[in-house]
Amino acid sequence: MPQLPLKELLDKAHNGKLVLPEFQREFVWKPSDVLKLLSSLLNNYPIGGLLFMENNAGYAYQSLDGAPDVTNSTEANKDLVLILDGQQRITSCYRAFINSITSTKNPGRYYFDFEKYSALNTNERSEIEGSRVEEFLTFKPKKEVEQKIKTSADEMSLGLFPLDIILGYPRGTDYSKWLSDYSFSKSNGEKLEFGRRSNIQAEFIKKFIERITGYQVHYEEIRRDASSEVICTVFETINTTGKRLTVFDLLVARCYAKGLKLREELLSAIEENVYINHFDPEGEEICPIALPKIIALMDNRQCKRSELLTLPAEIIQLQWGKAVAALESALQLLSTQLGAVSLRFIPQKDIIPPLAVITSHKKWIGNEPQVKKLKKWYWRCIFSSYFSGSPDSSTVRTVKEWTDDSGWLDNDTNEPEVVKNFSFFDNILDDVARVDNSIYLGIMSSILSTSPCDFGKDRTLVGSGNQASWNSIEDHHIYPKGLLASHGIKGEEANQISNRTPILQETNQIIKNKAPDYYLKDTSICKIAINNNDLQKHLIDCDIISTPFSKDIYKQFINSRKQLLIGRIVRLVEQDPITSGDE
Repeated sequence: MPQLPLKELLDKAHNGKLVLPEFQREFVWKPSDVLKLLSSLLNNYPIGGLLFMENNAGYAYQSLDGAPDVTNSTEANKDLVLILDGQQRITSCYRAFINSITSTKNPGRYYFDFEKYSALNTNERSEIEGSRVEEFLTFKPKKEVEQKIKTSADEMSLGLFPLDIILGYPRGTDYSKWLSDYSFSKSNGEKLEFGRRSNIQAEFIKKFIERITGYQVHYEEIRRDASSEVICTVFETINTTGKRLTVFDLLVARCYAKGLKLREELLSAIEENVYINHFDPEGEEICPIALPKIIALMDNRQCKRSELLTLPAEIIQLQWGKAVAALESALQLLSTQLGAVSLRFIPQKDIIPPLAVITSHKKWIGNEPQVKKLKKWYWRCIFSSYFSGSPDSSTVRTVKEWTDDSGWLDNDTNEPEVVKNFSFFDNILDDVARVDNSIYLGIMSSILSTSPCDFGKDRTLVGSGNQASWNSIEDHHIYPKGLLASHGIKGEEANQISNRTPILQETNQIIKNKAPDYYLKDTSICKIAINNNDLQKHLIDCDIISTPFSKDIYKQFINSRKQLLIGRIVRLVEQDPITSGDE
């Protein structure tokens, strides 16, 4: 693996030759994180390899936070190197050893407490290794620096050695002159004391400063002719701890170079659209994945990643408004009619792009027959996990099946594959206990679509009919886990979907581990005892649940509710189940 001196690396960043691609997220490390990295450098520990890419003039870029701004001139800057992996480490080094005062986030300066170090005896100084080095490092915010540590004289009076003079010559001094002046000022003309301090100075330079001036950074570099898909794949592979790079991030950089500020467009879409804002207020969950797919599907009925990565900026700009409107409409439909009232209750997120394209198509008029067909298709997709295997292929096929000439929008007999070939068994709910399972979420959202009442005092409606409840819903264990655990019922047996229903978080917390025959009649919880009418929309048998708890009663309850849930699935998919074991 090739290597480069740290000083040369930071000089490149300062001179605008080592930059960040526009798709990189912002610098997020706090000063405490930077101090840990500086401790590793002063210990001469490795800080991991970096990944660079030769600029192919296809991506917009930006300087490191705090470095001089660079111009996005594709002709003049083809020799730039982009940082794919290592932004946090490189920016931290730049802040410490070059400049952090003008940075936009946590501006200030990093210091080594040389006075504290000098006060130690020889043996104590020799033992400063590993995590102890961090004890001597400190960060001072910009306001404090400008008020109390403006000059080298101020630094010396406090005994704070600034790290930004190790590799440079700011404020008229370098590390050698600073240390000599410090030793002289602290010696008060005494030769022996000056000699002692000069020895400490030489020891400090050898022990710490030379580790920085000679530090070598290992890196790999991707050639400029690498495809966008390769870059995205590499970034996803190496970026296992932070946010993953998305297709949208790469499109942001490409579009920026063409004058289209896609991230600003996204922020405007979030601000201006109620349902997009509700489901994805930060623009990190649905929008970056769904919008490029919707645009590509509208333009050429494609949505594979390789095709999305090559979307021209002109096409994105042309289709952007339509795609945003389509996404807003699809999310409104999901939340108000299909019970997916928040991000966590969407059974399959990959269904969003085709749903958006179908309902925004010129042939879609949204009358009762079309909505009925759409719901049948939707629930058959959910209860067959249709988009779990090859979501991109299923998406393209779905859009064609609906919108082609003589497609399902035109011809009632030309059913999509998932509608025509759908079937399910009566044991579909067996082993369904994971909250991220599409069948689990399908059941929960189907209950929410009917707007059942909460079990609490106010009998608040939860679900599609009450938007105020959407962010306060939890999937409640009808027979609480603590109660079941005390009787040896744990794991999937306790967590299965047949023992879950949506209620408000506050009510769930009040119920705690009480048995349902108790909490459904407890007026301190419910105010008025819950009856069969209240429980019907939750698909709960009132007679069984009102009986005092026992293992046999719990078993009866699960069997009863499973049948009620199966009945709900039958009504949604408009098909009876196949008996388990039948061919």
